[in-house]
Amino acid sequence: MYNKNLKNHIMKTIEVIQFNFNKGQTRKVEIPTESNELNDILNEVFHYGQNDFQPQNSPSVSVGDVILFNDERHVVKGFGFEKLTDELFNTMKECSDEATDKTFSTTYKGLLYEKLGDKGFDLFF
Repeated sequence: MYNKNLKNHIMKTIEVIQFNFNKGQTRKVEIPTESNELNDILNEVFHYGQNDFQPQNSPSVSVGDVILFNDERHVVKGFGFEKLTDELFNTMKECSDEATDKTFSTTYKGLLYEKLGDKGFDLFF
């Protein structure tokens, strides 16, 4: 399903932790490596992380997912990205680990709000 124009590009694999809809599982996304600009790379991860472009047995990359790049973590926001501190990332991971399977997404967001207050909602908007 890749764009045929990309077949001659060197592809780079980036990991995305899907806390919101995939219980903290990791999705690997391949992107063309034309740019070294962080924002370009993050946008490519979001774009090529859609199942329309790289179908996988996991949800498309979405708001609340965390992109791992160059030893940094960036959460996908409603518009753009935010670099995460270790403390904030660890809280997200703890909430993901504590959420129940039955209503995972709702429970995960509720736990984030309990631990972080409004900052828990800010991660998704």
